[in-house]
Amino acid sequence: MSVGRGHIWGYIKPCFYQDFSEEIPLEYQRVCKMIYYLWMFYVVTLFLNLLACLAFFTTNSSYRVDFGLSILWLILFAPCSLLCWYRPVYKAFKFTVFIGGLEPVSKRLSRSSPREFSPTRHSRLLLPQQPPLLPREPSRATTNARLGKAELG
Repeated sequence: MSVGRGHIWGYIKPCFYQDFSEEIPLEYQRVCKMIYYLWMFYVVTLFLNLLACLAFFTTNSSYRVDFGLSILWLILFAPCSLLCWYRPVYKAFKFTVFIGGLEPVSKRLSRSSPREFSPTRHSRLLLPQQPPLLPREPSRATTNARLGKAELG
């Protein structure tokens, strides 16, 4: 039985779906995976903090506050870091910017007739006209130097 995008087992759906090879452009896949590994390292560090605080608590009961806070940090900060830190980064890499707006990479790749980008056709959109440079007024020191006058402090 092949597991598709929709279900893990039978009727249970995953909370988050991520597939680097399908949703992330090829040039950003390595960066996105490194960020994912960094988030996993953060969660493992929180778990090791819990184990270390448990070890301290078993040897000395005065470390009960540290052990309680390590449980709180693991329960609170691991899911919050996923929702508030990793998922926005993944979604940012998931969407690519093109002339028409935002579009997922999977939809961009699945279009039957992709429009090619022409810099000459879209040059007006990409390169706005810059105002002409106005001549600067010469400074007082430059004017005095041209006239041969020494500027007195």
